[in-house]
Amino acid sequence: MPPINSKNESLTPNAVAPFSHEESRMAVFSMEALLKLMVQNQGSDLFLSVGAPPAMKIDGEMRRFKAENLSPEDTDQLAREILETEQAWEEFRTKGGANLALSYDHIGRFRANVFRQRHSVGMVIRRINTEVPTFEELNLPEALKDIASYSRGLVFVIGATGSGKSTTLASMIDYRNRNHAGHILTLEDPIEFVHDHKQSLVNQREIGMDAEDWESALNDALRQAPDVVLVGEIRNRESMEHALHLADTGHLTLATLHSTNAAQTLDRIRNMFPEDRHDQILQDLSLNLRAIVGQRLARRPEGGRAGVVEIFVNTPRAADFIIGEQFGALKDVMEEDQQFGMQSFDEAAIQLYKEGKIDAEEAMRQGDSANNVRIAIKNHEREQQGGAAEGEESGPEIPDFEIQEEDPDSEG
Repeated sequence: MPPINSKNESLTPNAVAPFSHEESRMAVFSMEALLKLMVQNQGSDLFLSVGAPPAMKIDGEMRRFKAENLSPEDTDQLAREILETEQAWEEFRTKGGANLALSYDHIGRFRANVFRQRHSVGMVIRRINTEVPTFEELNLPEALKDIASYSRGLVFVIGATGSGKSTTLASMIDYRNRNHAGHILTLEDPIEFVHDHKQSLVNQREIGMDAEDWESALNDALRQAPDVVLVGEIRNRESMEHALHLADTGHLTLATLHSTNAAQTLDRIRNMFPEDRHDQILQDLSLNLRAIVGQRLARRPEGGRAGVVEIFVNTPRAADFIIGEQFGALKDVMEEDQQFGMQSFDEAAIQLYKEGKIDAEEAMRQGDSANNVRIAIKNHEREQQGGAAEGEESGPEIPDFEIQEEDPDSEG
């Protein structure tokens, strides 16, 4: 696991070097210095725990700084730097945790979770990219432009922590803002991307700053005459009920959810409610759900990551499966009804492999069925070779194994 450089020269994620020992301990372990290094090395998350050196994730891989282990005094001091008032510090000590947004001039914006662990302070700080990337920069499927242009209904962007859900959602909001007039209201904790007024008027409310809590912000939303509402992450039954109500009253409602694919998303939504409400919730979803966009990040061979995107669109055929609780059939719907812009994770991974953006092993890792992806890759290689005889292997050796899907809830 390569260490991370603290020098000021331009670095790529794969060109990291040790800390300079000429730097003082206080300089290395100041929050501002650590965040600068995070940005210079294109890190996504910074981890600070007693008994280990600072570490960060770069392209999804954990890298440790070549530095001394953090002491309890170090993490206390770093926490005090961001919990700026004595009142904030005492509140953290009482509750054992705190979430907050950070902003440093000439460095960037971050969101921090400060917590107690083993009688000491720990922190995880995520970097927030404030510039909204375009569809083209993210290489997102064209079908997402249609989804962002819907007049009403419920759209979920799903995936594990760190899979790029917020970035994709911000790009969809930006596309809507650039191409359609109206009022866009976002409810966020914290605000991650700042949207300027373009074709639409955009009002962004940060929970805890512009609204007391999620409940009051969601209750106020209908009074603010929005055309589009971004309700952030669905955390519980109450926020799901608000999202369904917004969609049912004629608003395009966008939200994120932690789940692995379209089928699991519907299963999780159903199970947020007591069993005696399942039929009604599925009926509501069959009428108001418009699309589920799933995202995973695959490693490119040369470094960096590529988005693997699943798209489920709620057609009349799909709605029948939802009402009948046949969620497992939705993958077949996505693969058979591609004229509606749908694609499964398997198809998305195979396409990235064909385009040379990921290798065969990574394609199998990102698909829902490693065997299906492996067979498709073998068939593609035979076609590229001009059609090998049946049973004859051609092209690169493709590993023959199943990959167990990770539970996204186990990630930070």
